[in-house]
Amino acid sequence: MRDIAGYIQKYENSFSKTEKKIAQYLIAHPEEVLSSSVEDLAQATGSSGATVVRFCRTIGFRGFMDFKYQMERNVLYVVENEQQIMQEDDISTIKNKIIQYSVGLLEEFRAALDDEEMERACQALVQARQVMIFAEGGSASMADFAKTSMIHTGIYCSVEVDASLQIMAAEYAGEGDVVIGMTHSGRITNTIEALATARRRGATTIAITGTHGTPVCDYADIVLACDINHQFDLSDFQGSRLEEFCVLSILQIGTLMRTYATASEIAKRVSTSVERRRIN
Repeated sequence: MRDIAGYIQKYENSFSKTEKKIAQYLIAHPEEVLSSSVEDLAQATGSSGATVVRFCRTIGFRGFMDFKYQMERNVLYVVENEQQIMQEDDISTIKNKIIQYSVGLLEEFRAALDDEEMERACQALVQARQVMIFAEGGSASMADFAKTSMIHTGIYCSVEVDASLQIMAAEYAGEGDVVIGMTHSGRITNTIEALATARRRGATTIAITGTHGTPVCDYADIVLACDINHQFDLSDFQGSRLEEFCVLSILQIGTLMRTYATASEIAKRVSTSVERRRIN
């Protein structure tokens, strides 16, 4: 991809009118693109963040961050020292790199996450009789946060991170229940099988995952996928958990705004019960 113009022009027959404008801007202003966010590029080309991300996928990348990464490495100059943590980095440099990475990740995440799917997920949670969450590995570390979020929203929620218990619990799911499968890779067999079982039992299933098109999506009525390609040293854990945290936080607040009166009453009862157990 050293010839950016030639690379992009290979795909020009498949571009929409707006995507052609994005292509022209990238070819004319490659250096500006390297320091731009998704929203910056969208504003410069009169498009939207979602359109920019879709354009990057059209030309063979997983998102805007992946495209910029390839530009940095192959088109203009190598900037690995600017984005990777090095052994000689002091704590201030490490802090800046991690925060810079996180900000860039969230900017692309904001453009990639589907608002309609988030709305459908909130509506399903509002109407749920109960919520079950299945997760393993790194995603399991966010499961308790998810459970706490749901309970604070006034919705009864259970979490299963054990492979066998996921399958067993899924057999108890039924119509009126919402079952969430959290797997960033989208390929955790036990979580996928549990989600498939819950769906077969009549529950509404939601997948919180890293990418559309992974196996878990085949068994989800609603897919909340990040579609971001990580290029950072710690991305497999840090970036994945950051994305899951944001999805869960959006679900919590989105659901809370729809059940505020009920949730407030439950929250008062919970707070009173917890306070009684504290030493004065």
